[in-house]
Amino acid sequence: MTRQDHDSSDQLREALRNLPRELASADFTQRLLVRRATEISTPKRASWPRLAAAATLTLVVVGGFYLRHESQALEARRHREALQQRRLELELELAELRQRVAETPTLYLGTTEDFDLVLDLAPWMDQPSVQPAAYNAARQ
Repeated sequence: MTRQDHDSSDQLREALRNLPRELASADFTQRLLVRRATEISTPKRASWPRLAAAATLTLVVVGGFYLRHESQALEARRHREALQQRRLELELELAELRQRVAETPTLYLGTTEDFDLVLDLAPWMDQPSVQPAAYNAARQ
């Protein structure tokens, strides 16, 4: 701030201090309190554009939540269907393996250049089968 700006600020403050003071009327406080009480007690009417904007915003927010919920539900259904399909595939593969073992107790597991990998199940054929603890055949 330059010296000239400082001097003009001082002059302005001095001029404002020298202005005559206006005194409030005797009933000023009472009138102000009555007016304020009236403003508080009379409800203001909302304008149509504000109501329309609030309703639109509400619909957009609710619609967004609904679409998100539906999207998540659809994704969950697809995931469940994929798991059920995979379970059916595994059950068919297991049934096929059991049928092969019943026909011949030897399973061909694969080969490399050096050897063939064969599993002979004959020693375990007479033992009772054991179900896993978490197995639930009734569940779909």
